[in-house]
Amino acid sequence: MSQTSRIELEKSRDFSTIINDTFALIRSTGKIVIKSMICLAMPFMAVGVMLNWGFFYFQSNPLAKAIPRGTRDFSSIFSDNSTSWQSLISAPFTLVGYTFFLLICLHVLELYRRNEHHQLTVGQVWRLVRPDFWMMLGTYLLIFSIWLLPMIFVMALMGQVLGALVISVGSFFLIYYSISVFALLPMIRFYERLSIGAAMKRSGYLVKDHWWQTFGLLFVTTLIVALVVYAVMIPLGLITMAFSFHQIKTNTGVFFSYWGAIMQLSGLFMHLLYVIPGFTLILQYFNLREIKDGTSLLNKIAVMRGEGSEAGVDSNSLSS
Repeated sequence: MSQTSRIELEKSRDFSTIINDTFALIRSTGKIVIKSMICLAMPFMAVGVMLNWGFFYFQSNPLAKAIPRGTRDFSSIFSDNSTSWQSLISAPFTLVGYTFFLLICLHVLELYRRNEHHQLTVGQVWRLVRPDFWMMLGTYLLIFSIWLLPMIFVMALMGQVLGALVISVGSFFLIYYSISVFALLPMIRFYERLSIGAAMKRSGYLVKDHWWQTFGLLFVTTLIVALVVYAVMIPLGLITMAFSFHQIKTNTGVFFSYWGAIMQLSGLFMHLLYVIPGFTLILQYFNLREIKDGTSLLNKIAVMRGEGSEAGVDSNSLSS
């Protein structure tokens, strides 16, 4: 991207401009972002995927071989309680992967903001990401606990069936409300280096009076990701279901495990699409910060006075 067409991050934007600039930034920085995600984040995501596939394989195949034909139904494959343990065991690896995802987006866009992203390598990204890993992992744990723990509590209190019904009705509003309020928490901790408590107050302050815009951006970008994922996963799911019925009738599990592995691998690479909501939320952070604080003007005044700008990325670490 040429200098004249570079996107200024620190400015106010309307809804559509944020979406458009998100994809423009992906076109400009997507190559190094994707390479870094594959090298740094994907190994952890792959462990989670292999655990999921392993649970799925050992849960389904022995049942299909041990139970005589005609004595079981298709839903029994997915009704085992080991699914909860599967999620608990694979979740830490997925969480680490998402932590790297967001840190890569933050650091690459910060270098883009400084016009220092040219010829950026994965090794340089790793040196930048590494010092912030534990801070961002703790932030992610807090965000996930905000909406995950209430869901677990409702399920345990009301029972699996009734709890799932209540969650399906209420979780959309609860989750999206809380996530929208605290969606900017990682960006605040990264750019402003505030404590968790101060960052939560700051996030609420920025999102206040702009909740609907933040919610809409989060909803639209996750919907885009979901549509792409479902466009790939639904055909694979139908094929898997067809072979699953074949497995039940013939007591064979080869095709079922084979297509299950393909679905898991497809889901692994679909995680790369979360760069879209990641970039969007970073732009929303700059948008709200400009609206509330006018930071672009303040930074320009500071630079004119020779005071420099805020510290987000240490440029010296690129050459260290």
